[in-house]
Amino acid sequence: MKYIFIFILFPVIGFTQKLDNVWLMGGNSINIYENDQQWGTMLADFDIDPVAFKFDNNITMDFLHTCAMISDTIGKLKMYSNGMYVQNGNHSTIPKLDTIGYGTVWENFNYKNYLPDGSDWKSGFSSKNMVLIIPSFNPNEYALFNQIYTNDPDDNVASSRTIKLCMSIIDMALDNPEGKVLIKEETILNGHFYGGYAACRHANGRDWWLIAHEEYNASIFVFLFTPNGINLVNTYQNTSKIPKPSALMQNKFSRHGDYYVTSESYMPQYDSIKTVIYDFNRCSGQIQTKEIIRKLSFSARGSLAFSDNDMLYLSDVNVMYQYDLDAASISSSERHVATYDGSKFEVGPGWFTDLSFSYMELAPDGRMYCIPGGNVRSIHVMEYPNEKGEAAMMIQNKLSLETDIFNSLPSFPNFRLGPIDGSSCDTLGLDNHPSAKYRYEPDSIDSKQIRFTDLSYFRPETWSWDFGDGSPKITQKSPFHTFPKDGIYKVCLTVSNEISSNTTCRDINISGSLSSIDVLHSIDVNIFPNPVQNVLLVTIGEYVPAHASIEFYTALGQQVHRQRVYYGHNNIDLSKLPAGVYAWRIVDRGLEIKNGSVIKIE
Repeated sequence: MKYIFIFILFPVIGFTQKLDNVWLMGGNSINIYENDQQWGTMLADFDIDPVAFKFDNNITMDFLHTCAMISDTIGKLKMYSNGMYVQNGNHSTIPKLDTIGYGTVWENFNYKNYLPDGSDWKSGFSSKNMVLIIPSFNPNEYALFNQIYTNDPDDNVASSRTIKLCMSIIDMALDNPEGKVLIKEETILNGHFYGGYAACRHANGRDWWLIAHEEYNASIFVFLFTPNGINLVNTYQNTSKIPKPSALMQNKFSRHGDYYVTSESYMPQYDSIKTVIYDFNRCSGQIQTKEIIRKLSFSARGSLAFSDNDMLYLSDVNVMYQYDLDAASISSSERHVATYDGSKFEVGPGWFTDLSFSYMELAPDGRMYCIPGGNVRSIHVMEYPNEKGEAAMMIQNKLSLETDIFNSLPSFPNFRLGPIDGSSCDTLGLDNHPSAKYRYEPDSIDSKQIRFTDLSYFRPETWSWDFGDGSPKITQKSPFHTFPKDGIYKVCLTVSNEISSNTTCRDINISGSLSSIDVLHSIDVNIFPNPVQNVLLVTIGEYVPAHASIEFYTALGQQVHRQRVYYGHNNIDLSKLPAGVYAWRIVDRGLEIKNGSVIKIE
């Protein structure tokens, strides 16, 4: 089916940098205490480096698996959905989108009398990628793709099935701050489907390819979303047909869009995971099977993801693997990245959840974030996904959190993918003008030795680093550099291609000018959560301490806890402190650089 819209076109390249900068995660959005544990949906803000985690008590949406959202071009949250309804960036329901995907399954997930006040509570669908949100073709307009999900008691094939694919168009302009629905759930295609949506930029840099799968994976449908509407362009049958209607599938495009990959866990035993790698043509939307990888598994929670340099990551819950998609034999290129360390989380008395590998996503800071399955309160972090094998550095349970995640990791298409310059489809003049971006991490022993990680996008071809200390410029993509002494250095990265260049500079404060009150105020310290029950996540940014500690004091000035802290994320275990209000301060080489207070609860 075809839909015709009237659009005022605007340039796409350069206006999509921060559409994935805000992540929402959390199984229960109300900050309550149950079974002696704290709950609440958290917000991860990647506009801050290192990423900051926050509570927002205005968030009232629960997420199970379906977890979709989008921000505007400057990184401000615009809308999000759990598959059952849609809220705007102010956390109020968008008019006419208080119900989406309605059917009998929707009613099953609409808990009643769940809260003490008896309010109905739409908890969210339990399938990943049931909703996709991408920018449309007018400024401040967005396209939301979802599925109608039903439960027919007379159905002898499956207990629940999708029956149609739908699209909505929402205007979020300044004169429509709550959101205005221009089109609601127009049918794209009728039928029975499984898995979620995957999306990739067309080679012209403006339009979008979307892929969905028929039940049994009997057909793969390739749609093209353009200013003229959405059309079914290609249908592929029996490319990877499975014998069961009920399998769990994840599907993604590679970051450069050259590959499309599906990973299926077969129910009910979940005894195997089948990963199919397809070549994808961003110009024509054609796919072709390249290779199939099979892995034994004892759970349905395996996952797939891509690094920015298009290495494929697969997990079978217990082991994380890496593959080179350009290898003659992809399966033979397998490298070991990490093995589950056996850690567990106590959900309740005597009830534990394995903190193994489940959903994972590449974030705007270039790290891969991986959550365990089920009710958990920690996140695994892969620090350097572009590196090979164990050099990718998967740190298990790096982030300890005080909120239940429950499989709610958002997924996004690569918003920073531009056109294929010079191709036959490069017809709109939307050239790849590279944009420079980087992050940095100091060495834990020598704070003056810094590792820089390039995060630039829109096809940079060359790199030039000026470290601001008089040393020669270097052209390595992601270098190490040792500064001669403590101080504040303006570090500039310039990236270029044959079209243009771009430079970004940051002031890196390496234990410098501690006596300057202006510098002290610029030091960024974020604590999460407050109040805290057990573990406080302290994040230090814009300052590299030489030898810093965080100290906690009672109202009478008695020091009750002290711990070494570093640039970035620090987990502070306060579980042994009694409930109360504590003053904290961060001290580096005897000088206080930041202070505040935190409430400790039982």
